[in-house]
Amino acid sequence: MPQPSRYVTARLSIRRGTKDQWESQNTILLEGEPGWELDTQRLKIGDGVSPWMDLNYFKSGDSEAAGSVIHDSSILPEYVNSVSSAVEYFGSKFKVYDEQGINEFVAGLTGGTPKYVFTLAAGTGGIASHDGADNVFDEGELITITATAFTGYEFDYWQGVDSSNPLTDQNQPTTQTQIFADTYVRANFKIIQ
Repeated sequence: MPQPSRYVTARLSIRRGTKDQWESQNTILLEGEPGWELDTQRLKIGDGVSPWMDLNYFKSGDSEAAGSVIHDSSILPEYVNSVSSAVEYFGSKFKVYDEQGINEFVAGLTGGTPKYVFTLAAGTGGIASHDGADNVFDEGELITITATAFTGYEFDYWQGVDSSNPLTDQNQPTTQTQIFADTYVRANFKIIQ
């Protein structure tokens, strides 16, 4: 008589559904049970008590996830945490260097007012714009910036500002900043929950 196998072959299936399906059912997942949103590609993990709408989305935290950028913030700003945000950041830096070099050369020839490059970007879920004709502004110029969210998203906060270019209100989708240095600002959005 053959010996029974000591190994069991099994297939793991994670509960999944669209964001609307999860929200309409407001399921309580078991402790440690994952739930996947098909349309947003986001994960929640149950605690055995809280309904779906009360759970937070899973974040990779300090672990090195695919596409993540791990660094100590000594060279890159803290918010550069993915390959796409790193490409965006360095692309804007190279653009600033090019435009600033031209501006400083022309200002040196003409004795004009110092000019600075203002680079505006937007994260997933929306777009960002400013009221200038291009990305070069006179020193001290006041500009208005606006973040516009796509359907299903809402504005979260502005990132990349510092004491040399403070915003009137960092938590409002429309705000102002006065230009005193080359600046990179990014609008961040979050999914409406």
